[in-house]
Amino acid sequence: MEMSGTKYLTAVEAVGGTVDFGSTNTLNGAQWIAAFERAITNQAVLCSGFTDHRTFTDELVLIREKPKLVKVVPRTKLAKYQMAGMIKVEQVQYPGRP
Repeated sequence: MEMSGTKYLTAVEAVGGTVDFGSTNTLNGAQWIAAFERAITNQAVLCSGFTDHRTFTDELVLIREKPKLVKVVPRTKLAKYQMAGMIKVEQVQYPGRP
């Protein structure tokens, strides 16, 4: 996000999904970022399979790799991304846990 300088690398399965913020109020940059992160970690998001193009609903996990770099991965695809060496287990932050 340009407002915070943080880059969000989103797994291909989650690109094009829809996120409901639950608010119609105008948000400033910091509020928008906080609402976005809350929304994608607290609700299921419609995703699409990369190879078969089938849609599926999944929770997204934020992986803070560096202070200004966050990876966004569907929970059910974590093992695939870990096996490929794209994320490390100790980086995974599950929703509702510190």
